[in-house]
Amino acid sequence: MVSSKSLQISDRHYDVLIVGASIAGSILALALARKNWRVAILEKREDPQFFKKICTHIIHPGGVRQLQKVGIGVSDDTTSASATAMKLMHENLHAFFPPGGQRKAANIERRDIDPALKQRLSETPNIDFYQGYHLKHLLRQGQNIIGGQCVSATHTQLLYAGLVVAADGRHSDTARMAGGREHTQENGRVAMFSYFAYPGDDTGNKISMPAGKAEADSLIWALRQGNEYIGYFPNRQRILVSWYLSREAYQQLPGAKEQAFDQVITFLEQQNVRLGQRQEHIAVAKQTSPLRMSCRAGNFAMVGDAKLAADPLTGVGCSWAISSATLLAQCLPSLETTVSAPPHNDVKATSRMLRWRLRAGVGLYNLLHALKYRAPSYCMTFMSMHGKWIYRRPVFSWAARLSARNKEAQG
Repeated sequence: MVSSKSLQISDRHYDVLIVGASIAGSILALALARKNWRVAILEKREDPQFFKKICTHIIHPGGVRQLQKVGIGVSDDTTSASATAMKLMHENLHAFFPPGGQRKAANIERRDIDPALKQRLSETPNIDFYQGYHLKHLLRQGQNIIGGQCVSATHTQLLYAGLVVAADGRHSDTARMAGGREHTQENGRVAMFSYFAYPGDDTGNKISMPAGKAEADSLIWALRQGNEYIGYFPNRQRILVSWYLSREAYQQLPGAKEQAFDQVITFLEQQNVRLGQRQEHIAVAKQTSPLRMSCRAGNFAMVGDAKLAADPLTGVGCSWAISSATLLAQCLPSLETTVSAPPHNDVKATSRMLRWRLRAGVGLYNLLHALKYRAPSYCMTFMSMHGKWIYRRPVFSWAARLSARNKEAQG
C-alpha cells in the first residue's frame, strides 16, 4: 500500500502508471521495477487478501516459470499448488498438453497467487502500490495520455506517467476511457464451476491429495462432438470441476443450477472419478466469449484480459495474463533516466528519444501480441466450437498419437 509520505501530495510523477493489480498488472509492475522503472500501480479493492474465487486456475509452463521468478512456486506444500498436465479425452482416446504429458503446468488457486503478488508489490523498491484507489479520469496532452486522476475514499492523486497501462480485466474501464473499442468473437457458451473436497477415507474423515503426491493430471472430457466439456482440475487441497455447455443447453437445464450440476457428478462417477463434498456454490459465467480491445491512444498499452480475454475452455486466461505482461516488459527499455510525463504542458521535461523508445516498444508489443495470442485465440475458439471436425476419429486419433505420453498411453 502507499506510504504515508505520498498521501498528502496532490501530484506525483512516475515512469508508468498501471491500473489494476491482479495477475497481469502485478507481473508487469514487478518486471518493470527490475528494469529501473518507477512504477505506480492502482488496486481499487482495499483488502490485500482479496482474490478471484472461481477460475480454472491451471497455469501453463511459461506462466509457472514467471511466477517462480517472483517467488511463487509449485513445490511449496503450504499452498494449493500441484504440478499437472491436461489430458483431453474423447471416446477411448486422449491427447496431452504439454505434449508427452509432462507435468510442467500447475493447478494453483488464486487465493495463493493474488495476495502473494500484492505482498511482492509492497516489498519491491521502485513500486508505489496505491491500494484502495480507482482511476477516475485519464489525463491527456493532445493525443497522448500522460497520467490519471486517482481517487480513494479520502484522497485524490494526480499521477503523471510516461506510459499508462490498462490491467483492469475484461471490459476494461481504463481502455474505454482511452477510447478503446471492443471486438467480440461470439462462442455461445456458458461455463459453470464449483470446488469439491477429496473423497473421505474409510473412517469418513476428509482427506486431501494423497501425502507425497504433489501432481496429478487435469482431465477434460469432450462430449457430443465438442458441444459440451467437463473438466476436473485437482490441486493439493481440493478439486475444481467445470462444465462448459452451449447457452441453449444451459437455458434448458431443469431446476436449480445445483441440481443440474448433479449430472456432472454422476458422469464423473461413471468415469471412476470420486468427489467429496461440494465446498462452494455453483458459479456461472454467462459471458465467456473472447474479447479483444483496440486503442490508438498514444503512451498507452493494455495487458491481460484488458487486451485479450480468451475462451475459458482453453484454460489460458491466467497464463496469457502473465505472458502478455512479461512480453510488454520485454519490449520496453531498461531505464537510466526518467520518462515520467511532465506536469501540465512542459513537454521539454521528457526526453524526446525516450518517448520515441516507449512508443516503439508499445508498437512492437502490439504486433507480437497479435501474432502470439490473438491469432491462436481465434483458432482455439474456432476449434472448440467446431468439434464435429476436430473429434472425427482420424483427426483426433492423429492428435492423440502426436501428444501421447508413451507408446502404451493410448492403450
